[in-house]
Amino acid sequence: MAQESERLAAVESLLMHVQYDVEQLNKAVLGQQAEIARLRTELMRFRSEFEDHAVAPRDPAAEKPPHYGGR
Repeated sequence: MAQESERLAAVESLLMHVQYDVEQLNKAVLGQQAEIARLRTELMRFRSEFEDHAVAPRDPAAEKPPHYGGR
């Protein structure tokens, strides 16, 4: 009977350690999910800014130099 009690105590102790490890892993996963969401938002913002600044290619030969003036 004493041997069974010792085995049960060992299993309970191991279970406590496993539960702690699972909680720590869960916290890490939640943190990573938050970081991924933040990075996705930032990436969308960068894409939007890039698209706003992207213009059709210009033909430099067709443009007047700035010193020619518009008058």
